[in-house]
Amino acid sequence: AINSHKNWFQTDYPREVAEYLEDNMKPDETVYTGNYRHIIYYLLRQNSPTKYVHPTILTTELGKAFRVNSLQEIRKILAMKPSYVIIEKSYQALEREIRTSYIADTTFRNQQIRIFKRISKAMIPQKTK
Repeated sequence: AINSHKNWFQTDYPREVAEYLEDNMKPDETVYTGNYRHIIYYLLRQNSPTKYVHPTILTTELGKAFRVNSLQEIRKILAMKPSYVIIEKSYQALEREIRTSYIADTTFRNQQIRIFKRISKAMIPQKTK
């Protein structure tokens, strides 16, 4: 997807991310956008799993001004077991929380936008006797 702005072209990464997810998600699967763009929920016709619709409330010191416990909110979101999690550049608190339940799925914008997929039982190799 290309976005025209001021006579130059730039890639519309949120649309590309949404298209990728739409092509790969089952109807009952959900996404958590982490510190990425919340427009993904609109493009996928999904609700945000948190009432904090601007990612900076959970990813920066701004959350303290609103008396938000970011780590507690992240854990609450992950307890809903979203099928996909998106991280842009770095989001260490979220990355620590997903490291045992999610695997890297794909990337966009020179690996700055990373999509992780929840590990399902079908993905775990079965031990043979």
